[in-house]
Amino acid sequence: MKIYESTQHGAADILAPIHGRRAILNTFTTKLLRILLLPLTLMALNANLSAGDIEGFIRDSNTGRYLPGVEIEVSGTGRSAVTKRDGSYRISDVPSGNYTVVFRFIGYDSVSGSVNVPASGSATLSMEIGLEFVELATFKVEGYREGRVLALQQKRTANNIMDIISADSVGSLPDRNVAEALARIPGISLDVDSGEGRFVSIRGIEPNFNNVTLDGVTLANPSVGGRQGRSMPLDVVGSGQVYQIEVIKTVTPDMDGNALGGTINIKSISAFDQPGEFLFGKLEIGDNSDVSGTLVDADLTWGNTFNDGKVGVALSLHYSDRPYISHEIQANFDEEGGKFFPSAFETNPAEGDRERRGLNYNIEFHPDDDTEFYIRGIYNTFTQDERQQEMQMNTRTDPIFVSPTVVEFTRMRFEQRDFKRSIKQTLFNITAGGSKKYDNLTVRSDVTYSFSEEDVPVIKSAQFRTGNIDLKPEDGEQRFQMEFSGLYINFDDGGFRTDRMEEFGLRRFREEDSLVQEDTWTPRIDFEWDVADFMGKRATIKTGAKFTSRDRFVNDNSQRPVNRSFNILDIAPPAANSGFSMYGGRYVYPSTLDVDKAFEFLNANRSQFEIDPVESQSNSIEDDYDVSEDILALYIMATIQTTEDLSIIAGVRFEDTDATLKAFEFQEGENGGWR
Repeated sequence: MKIYESTQHGAADILAPIHGRRAILNTFTTKLLRILLLPLTLMALNANLSAGDIEGFIRDSNTGRYLPGVEIEVSGTGRSAVTKRDGSYRISDVPSGNYTVVFRFIGYDSVSGSVNVPASGSATLSMEIGLEFVELATFKVEGYREGRVLALQQKRTANNIMDIISADSVGSLPDRNVAEALARIPGISLDVDSGEGRFVSIRGIEPNFNNVTLDGVTLANPSVGGRQGRSMPLDVVGSGQVYQIEVIKTVTPDMDGNALGGTINIKSISAFDQPGEFLFGKLEIGDNSDVSGTLVDADLTWGNTFNDGKVGVALSLHYSDRPYISHEIQANFDEEGGKFFPSAFETNPAEGDRERRGLNYNIEFHPDDDTEFYIRGIYNTFTQDERQQEMQMNTRTDPIFVSPTVVEFTRMRFEQRDFKRSIKQTLFNITAGGSKKYDNLTVRSDVTYSFSEEDVPVIKSAQFRTGNIDLKPEDGEQRFQMEFSGLYINFDDGGFRTDRMEEFGLRRFREEDSLVQEDTWTPRIDFEWDVADFMGKRATIKTGAKFTSRDRFVNDNSQRPVNRSFNILDIAPPAANSGFSMYGGRYVYPSTLDVDKAFEFLNANRSQFEIDPVESQSNSIEDDYDVSEDILALYIMATIQTTEDLSIIAGVRFEDTDATLKAFEFQEGENGGWR
């Protein structure tokens, strides 16, 4: 066994060429001071004072909700803005005078209003826009359209390429989890586990290259078994906890660089999303004749503002419990004489239960229109208990073609396995921060702590395998046959698995557990400066710094007790009528293993088993690692509105990464031993 420890230090410059190696600054403090002083330097270059501002709120006249993404234009000036999430907007540095302001939103007629802008200070113009009501004799209420319009409008006004999934008018998405909600977006594909979406691929790029955030902040990753790298399992968050999901496909300098596939930003609900108190939820109860147990899915969301609208509190609760059965088949095909045939066939039925509990909280304080403080976060747990049966059939001789789609064999090997596992994932995230506007400068800062854990206290498996089974057709024995003319392969074993179970000898037991933990600390600060005249154009200059400290620990343990003198009938003889079928009787299991009974036998006869040292040590050691990673990011970018329909984004991002990795390697000796 060898233990490796290494330290990596590197830097990456994104979105701009850097000529020569930039000297790495010695301390984080020095780097941060340099970036903090940058906006002050920029402000000194422009002495223009604001003339007057136009501000207000935009609401939907039908629902009363605030509308984000409304396009606002001051006629005759080329000045424009887009409403924020709470429906608010501000257009600064408008010369004094009377103006007509136009408001546009997808699906609604444009509306306009008049405003008198003073020489200093601000003028308020708030509007309600929406479709007129039509009285019908009979009508059907659907909420999906409203959420879709909100998403399209924000996508239209965004400065980068992005897609948005927005909750419908009752505040929930008709999907089990965040991954399944994302499947509605073009270019998104899912990795499905136990009947639910888990990992997300953006434009065919593997999930490892996606960045997942919550309200724009970094999340710790409850990786599956520690073997998925940076891939974020999105089934840990229920869809009912979501206000919106953004999929950002082009990275700008103010975003993390670890998003080759894209950035998935999960947005939770805020008390300022709509005026007044709101309460909504759902309760779904179902039954599936194929599984035992009741399907439950419940959400409850509440929000309200207090102290004359200065304090907002929003809470969202989620609970789901889903018993399931999953049927899966696999086949390998080979070629013989120009003909293709199935050379291996496997059935993997599984049954289990997936339970998810979640809490989102968002506490905000707006002492005035220019100041905001908040504490927000999430606490989620996800548990899964599963039992899985496997039957593998592998050919061991050349095929005999009865027809182009029917093939027979006289030699095969069979393997039967029974797995039982329990998994618990925990995700905790808390962010405290705020923002302050000083004339044309807005400062935002927050600190985030995130913790994730995946605890697999038990993985038990009993595995049995035959030798090569030779049939003798000359003695009347029926050949093994596979028919593959349709979508499903039909396999006929001639009754072998029922009549000759004593040939299933013990291959091994597996006793395993796994623990994955990750802690992440992330402070950040951003400065955004609205420049009225940047080379004759309206522009926004943004700069900031972010520091991420991440620690991940993975510890897997495995034991492989072996005694190949036992067979399946010695250890766990199948009970009468223990078989079941898959796909409506297409695939029949004559008998099933009982992993609990098998481990009772193991525990009562431990002295007769030996631990396979190579298998046990290699599976216990090689997946263990401990990683500490510190990333300092600095950026500056400018967004220039050249025309009404064209914006130019230019900038540079610098990321400096220090990583310390401790991992293990297992090597087997030349003579079968290990070291």
